[in-house]
Amino acid sequence: MKYIITESKINKLVSMYLDNQDFHTSEIGNGEFDITNEKNGNNVISYEINHSLTFPDKTYEVIFISDDLVTKTTQLFGFKSDDAITSIINWFNQKYDKKLDIHDFEWLSNSDAYYDEDYDDEEYYD
Repeated sequence: MKYIITESKINKLVSMYLDNQDFHTSEIGNGEFDITNEKNGNNVISYEINHSLTFPDKTYEVIFISDDLVTKTTQLFGFKSDDAITSIINWFNQKYDKKLDIHDFEWLSNSDAYYDEDYDDEEYYD
């Protein structure tokens, strides 16, 4: 039996899952912060404000998400990677009052960055 789940239901499921994780937030300065999976644990999300090299007054926000968090979410809910990433970003936006989207996403550098066959990086940046 197949079920069709709306995007809002997907976001709600992922939000409930993430809200129940034992995440810890640590400020790194200038409004930037890391979210770890346990106190003094590995980063699962990092939020940074970067400055443009060509336009000194321009800044842009970046959300770095660990491959482990995306993989756990895709395995738990059976989502494609891009749906999991979008849902994680939506949860982050609600929890931390941000307005990020898939264009603000990067893989967390300490992540192995497993690229699922259903996630095509170029598709989101064109």
